[in-house]
Amino acid sequence: MDRNEWLGRLEMLHSRIRGGEDVEPADREWYRASRDRLMRGALERYNAWLAVGEKARTAVRVERALPVVLEGPGKPRHAVTVDMGAAGFGAILEDAPPEGTPFRARLALPDGELVARVTVAPSATRGEVHRVSFAFDPEAREVRERVEDFLLDELLPRLLFWDEVLNRLET
Repeated sequence: MDRNEWLGRLEMLHSRIRGGEDVEPADREWYRASRDRLMRGALERYNAWLAVGEKARTAVRVERALPVVLEGPGKPRHAVTVDMGAAGFGAILEDAPPEGTPFRARLALPDGELVARVTVAPSATRGEVHRVSFAFDPEAREVRERVEDFLLDELLPRLLFWDEVLNRLET
């Protein structure tokens, strides 16, 4: 199967599955394997461009601004994500909560709100700007699945320009 066929099949199955259609078990298995393969290829591409000393990512992230409300210690914090990945997201906040602080995040995904438990991960501060990282509960499989669906929705339209990733997917 050439890469255009492969990509077309992936897009078609993704659309059908996201739409709640019944899909043959073999097609669903192919979709899962292909989706995982695509995510691994995108992650490899990202990590190949890291500067010396930069920490490699363990999950794909896409730059995307989404409204998020963080409920936890103190008053709710309203923010916007700067990026989103299967393992968590980053947001700009006025203050940086201590690492390990738990929150309930209410993320406005395009297909509806996602409510998830998150924990503050290592963050960065530059002047008065705090880029705070939040990690999803690693045990929340349904959250990871929903975020991976969102990521694939975001990645598929961009793939035509990702020759490096697509070349690795040649079968």
